[in-house]
This record gives sequence, C-alpha cells and structure tokens, in this order.
Amino acid sequence: MESADKNVKPENFEFTPFIRPLKPLNETEFRNYLKQLEGRQDKIIRTKQQFGSLKDAHEKLPEYLEAKKLFNELREKYNIESPKMEAVVGELDYYVTLFIVVDKIEGRGLLTDKFSVGERPAASKAIDGFYAGLIEYYTDKYKNGGNYLSDLRGMNFMYGHKAGEKRDRPYVVDVDPYYAAYDEENRGLDTNYHLFHSVISASAEIGHLEYNLGGAVLEKSREKLQLFCGGVPRSDPYYADLEVIRRVILGDSNE
Repeated sequence: MESADKNVKPENFEFTPFIRPLKPLNETEFRNYLKQLEGRQDKIIRTKQQFGSLKDAHEKLPEYLEAKKLFNELREKYNIESPKMEAVVGELDYYVTLFIVVDKIEGRGLLTDKFSVGERPAASKAIDGFYAGLIEYYTDKYKNGGNYLSDLRGMNFMYGHKAGEKRDRPYVVDVDPYYAAYDEENRGLDTNYHLFHSVISASAEIGHLEYNLGGAVLEKSREKLQLFCGGVPRSDPYYADLEVIRRVILGDSNE
C-alpha cells in the first residue's frame, strides 16, 4: 500500500493515507463510500466507517482484524474466495475514517441472471464447489462452535474475476465485519438460530441457481446439505427448522 508523503496534498484528500486522489467508484447509491484510487482500477476503497476521534477508530480495528482472520479461514480451508483486505486509518472530509482496501471484482451478481448455455458447464462446477464449501463451513461451526461470518448471503456474492485472472468464479464481495458466535454447548440459545437461518438461506440459493443454470444439479452442495441435516440430532431445539431443506431441497422428510 502506498503511504502518503506529508508534502503531497491531493485535492481535498490531503489527510488520506494515499498519495493518489480518491474518486467515487461509480454513480450508484453507494458512491458516497465506495471509492477508487486514481490510476488503480484493480482496487476499491471502502470509506463507510467514520469516527469522532482516532481512539474510536482504533477501537473498531479489532473487529476488522477478526473478520480478516475469518475470511482467510474461509479462503484457505473451504476454497471460498473473497477480496483480500487491508484496514488503515486516515482522514476524509474532516472525519477520522477507517479505509478498507480490497481487490476489485469484475463480474455480475451471482444470483442475478440466468447463465448462458456456453457458461453453464464451468459455472456449474465452480458454483457447486463454492456452496459445498459454504455448507461445510457451517457444518464445522455447528460441530465445533466459535466465531463465524454471519452475512454470507447471495446478495453479497459475485461471479467474476479480479485483475490478472482469466476465469470467472464465485466471490464473497462484502467484507464488512459481520460475524457471530455459535455456542455448541448451549444449542438452544436464541443467538444460535442464525446459523440455521444461514444454512436455510444457502439451500434456497442453491435451488435458485440450479434453475439459473438451466436445470443443473449441484450434487456436491446437496450432499453437504444432507450431511449437515443428518448431523443435527432431534434433540436440537432448531431441528424442526431444517424440515424445509429436507422436504423441498432434498426431497426427503424425517418427520
């Protein structure tokens, strides 16, 4: 990352931690906090978090460091890609700002449109691996407990590539520090339900993507769903909530 020289004062960004000026990424509703470095089309700068003091900003950093650790785990252990991120504190428009620097992903929303006939073979394989890894991630968190990323939803997924890549694949593109803790020793906690909700949402996305892929069957993803459902005992307070997966997605019922 480029550090700012104290003698360099880019127009109205003189206290940002970058030599190059920032500009809005595009004219969407997010233009106020999605920025781009002039001359660097491969990076996006998120400026969503602003604070009243440096102390407040630094107190927020541990959340991003934990999220970064969890995204690294998702990438290294489950082969689920996300833009690598770095967090740095500076000033923007007279506010102390936490700048999050991430790789820019070029592509389309994963759930947005149908895939063409030519796209389907490669896309089916990549998407099946992505969701199989995601369900395995939830399965391990259910078994072992601990922190997990709690905003892994289809609206935050893209199908595309970063600079230098030739093939498209699924990416998690929202790297905000949203995570929760699953308590495997107290499974009836209200806060534990979110993990089940995440699996149910993922199962619905799998069904939607199979339709968008022209009727393809995401076999690995379905197998992982079966394993997740099979690993939840009837004694679990949220066991019944998985019936929608067993009945609609897997075509099975244990009731």
